[in-house]
Amino acid sequence: MKILNTILYTLILNFLLITCLYSVPHINGRDFGPKEYARPKRTSKGAIAKTITTTGIRKVAVILVNFVSAGTDTSGSETMLTDEIFSLNYNFTYLKNFYKEVSYGKLDLDITFFYTNGSGSALTGNETPFTLNTPMSTYGQDTDSSLSQLIIDAIIACGQVNSINFDGVIVVHAGYGNESTNNSGDIWAAYVGPFSATNGFTEGINIPVKESGASPIGVLCHEFGHHLGLLDLYSTGTNSATQVGHWSLMDYGVWLGNGSTPMHPSGWEKNLLGWSSPISISSGTHNLISYAFETSSTSIYKMKLIDTDTEYFLVYHTSRTAYSPAPSGSNGLLIWHIDEGTIDGTTITDRIATNSLNNYSRRTIDVVSADNTDPSVNIGDFGDLWPGTKVIFSAPLSNKYNGDDTMLSVFEITNAVQYSQFKASYKPFIRGYVKDSAGNGVESVNIILTGFLTDVSVTDNNGSYVFANVENGSYEIKAIKSGLEFVPSKIVAAILDLPSSNNNFNGIATDTYSNLIKKTDNIKAVNNLFVPGQQLSTIYYRTSEDGNVNIKLYTLDGRFIKTLVDEYTLAGIRSVTWDGKNLKDNEVSSGIYLVHIDAPGFKATKKICVIR
Repeated sequence: MKILNTILYTLILNFLLITCLYSVPHINGRDFGPKEYARPKRTSKGAIAKTITTTGIRKVAVILVNFVSAGTDTSGSETMLTDEIFSLNYNFTYLKNFYKEVSYGKLDLDITFFYTNGSGSALTGNETPFTLNTPMSTYGQDTDSSLSQLIIDAIIACGQVNSINFDGVIVVHAGYGNESTNNSGDIWAAYVGPFSATNGFTEGINIPVKESGASPIGVLCHEFGHHLGLLDLYSTGTNSATQVGHWSLMDYGVWLGNGSTPMHPSGWEKNLLGWSSPISISSGTHNLISYAFETSSTSIYKMKLIDTDTEYFLVYHTSRTAYSPAPSGSNGLLIWHIDEGTIDGTTITDRIATNSLNNYSRRTIDVVSADNTDPSVNIGDFGDLWPGTKVIFSAPLSNKYNGDDTMLSVFEITNAVQYSQFKASYKPFIRGYVKDSAGNGVESVNIILTGFLTDVSVTDNNGSYVFANVENGSYEIKAIKSGLEFVPSKIVAAILDLPSSNNNFNGIATDTYSNLIKKTDNIKAVNNLFVPGQQLSTIYYRTSEDGNVNIKLYTLDGRFIKTLVDEYTLAGIRSVTWDGKNLKDNEVSSGIYLVHIDAPGFKATKKICVIR
C-alpha cells in the first residue's frame, strides 16, 4: 500500500483543479447517477488532500437548508418537517460512532449544526433551516455546476462557517435524494470539489434529510468516505452496476439494512486510509486467526504472490458489530483478489485519478466468492464467505489473473462469531474434478489419496476436489461413490515442488460399466442423445493391448467431422468426451453421427445423436 500512498501524494502535486462528483449508487442498483458522473475526471487536489487527515479530531459544519420551491419533477418536500430535523441527531451520531469504529478509534468527528436561529451540537426539531432562493430542481440537474452551487449557496446563506474553524462542510437539504427516487428534479447526494473557494472551502458534501423507502445514514457515511479519500467500488462507468455488492460501504454496502446499517469500507480501503496494517504472508504454512476486521486493525492478512508486488489476496474475518451488522447477519472469512497493476492499459494511478477502480475487464478490488456467485449478480450474501459451498481456497481461484498457479491454499477454516481460524500454505496441491457422462460435476464423491500421506477429500457441487499442503512424493488417487464406477479407476500423481492439476475422473453408472467390461475390447457412447452447448457425450472404451488408439467422428454419409483420440494408450478402460463441435470448433447440425475406434486388434463403430 506504500505504492498507493505515494500515488495519492503525487496526485496532489500534478493534477489539475477539475470539479469532480463522487456519488452513491442508486438504491435499485441500476439507475445511473449524476449526469456528469460518467465523464472521466482527474481527482482534485482538495479531494486527495483530505486523505492525509483521517486521524485525530475533525470538526465538521453541518448546514441545514430549505428551498424557496420544489420546482419541477421532484418528490416535493421543499421544507424540512420538525421530526426530520430532529432525526438528524441520530443520523450524525451514527456517523460519528460509525467512523470511530471503522477507524479503530483513530478518527473523532466534532459536529456542529447551523440554522437561521443559531448553531449547536444537538437539534430539538424547532430549528429553522436557511432558505435558498433557488428551486430544488435547479440544483437537481445534478451537474458539477449545480451541485457545487448548492454547497456554495448554503455556505453563503449561513455566513458563519469557514475552513479555518472547520475541516469539512456538509449541506443537509430538504426533500428526498435522487439516489432513492425516479424524479429527475430531486438532488443526488454527492461529494463535490473543487469549486471556487467560498469562506475557504473548495469541496463539500450534500445529502438529503430523507430517502424514499430507506434511511439516509448509509448515504451520509458513503459520502463522508469520499471526503476522507475513499473511491467508489461500484462501476462508475455507464451503468453504475454493483461490483462487490454489500461487502463495502463504497459499493452497495451503502444500502445494507435499507441504508440504516451500512457496511464498513473493505480492508483494502482501511489500509489505504492508514487505519490498518495487513500482515504479509509469502511462503510456508501458517496457522492463523483473524478477528473481525470491523474491530481489529491487525487481523487482515496479505497473501503475497511470486514475481509481483501489485497482485495479491487479502483474507480476513467479517462479523456483525454495533455499527456494521454484515450482510444477513453473517460472519466468516472474506477473500479479496487485489490487482494494483495495469488493467486494459490503465495504471492504478489512472484508476484512482478517475475514480474507476472497478470499471474494466477485471476489477482492481474483487471478492472471491465461496459459492462461485459473483456479488455483482446478487449484491453479495452469506454464500460468499469461506467456508461455504467450497471449503478450500485453492487453484484455480488462487491463480493469478494470467492463469499462473500461485500454490496458495487457505484451508481448515473454522468460524466463530468474532473470529476465523485457518491455515494458509504455499505448498503444492493436488486437484481435479469428477464429472458424469453428460459433463456435469458430481458432488459428494469421496476422493482417497494414498502415498507419502493419506487423506480424504469430498467433491463440491461442481465436482471439484483439492488436497492442499501436499508434501513432495508419489500419490495414488481413487474416487468412490455408491452406484458409480470411475474412469480411470485410479490416477498416479507425482509431486516435486509444483502442484498437480487435472486429475480428473468420469463417473459411470455401475450397470453401464458392467456392460462395458463384458468383453475385453469394447466401446460405449454414454449420453449419446445430447444437446451441444448444454451437455457432453462421453465415449468409454476398453482395450486389451497397449498401442495407438484412434477415435474419429463421421457423418452417416462418411464425411469426416473430428478426431477425438490419436495417441499411444496403455491397455485398460479410458474415456473421451465430445461437445458436439467439429474440427473448426463449430457446433454440428442435428442428426446421427458415427464414432469409429481403431485400436490394436480391435475396430468398432457406435452412433451418437445430436439434437437441438
